[in-house]
Amino acid sequence: MKKSLLFFLLSIMVNCVHAQRKEQEYVDPGVYEVRAEFPGGDKAMKEFIKKNFRYPLSGKDLEFKMWIKIEIDEKGNVSNATIKKGYNKKYDDEAIRVLNKMPKWSPSTYAGKPQKCKMIIPIFSNRM
Repeated sequence: MKKSLLFFLLSIMVNCVHAQRKEQEYVDPGVYEVRAEFPGGDKAMKEFIKKNFRYPLSGKDLEFKMWIKIEIDEKGNVSNATIKKGYNKKYDDEAIRVLNKMPKWSPSTYAGKPQKCKMIIPIFSNRM
């Protein structure tokens, strides 16, 4: 009994360490010195989304909130947009399309070197 419990605990510890190493490919949001930035800042990013987001159906009257995770590489390229909290399939697909279309960002830096990072981008309806 004691051996199986010990083995179980050791396997959990090994899995946790492996997961931590995998996540360390990206700089933790609290570690970088300069945060990645959309060209022109947050206001310009909101305008970009507003200009490029095509509302499926007659959605301009709907109220919705979505959160999409993106990755920004060392060169400022945006990739791997994924839904963290979506609204529905059509809106989720449109949000991913728009965010993957973004221009290059200024990348995050740590110790003066560009770093990969992940960010969560909120998208709210015009009525909110």
